[in-house]
Amino acid sequence: MFAVRDERPSLLEELADLWKQHALRPILEDIIGYRCAIGFAWEHNIAIRELLHLDPTRQQAVIAAMADEYLEHARRQERDFPDWQEGGDVRLTLLMDSH
Repeated sequence: MFAVRDERPSLLEELADLWKQHALRPILEDIIGYRCAIGFAWEHNIAIRELLHLDPTRQQAVIAAMADEYLEHARRQERDFPDWQEGGDVRLTLLMDSH
């Protein structure tokens, strides 16, 4: 997420770039990973672009917080979809409005 490989931007580089588009901010605030990084920036009163220049201690804090957020999301998915089988045939059912 933080390391750049194959000339792809890191998660924080993506966030800093996307954050420039004000219309995207509400969407970014609702995406796992981005949400955590944004919250960290707000909590520490730093600009989103400054997340790219964190000292190692703060960088580790963001990484740990994001890992916790991803883990909690995975646990919710396991709870909400207990019968899910990796590679299984998944079909969505359209719920009809009863009005």
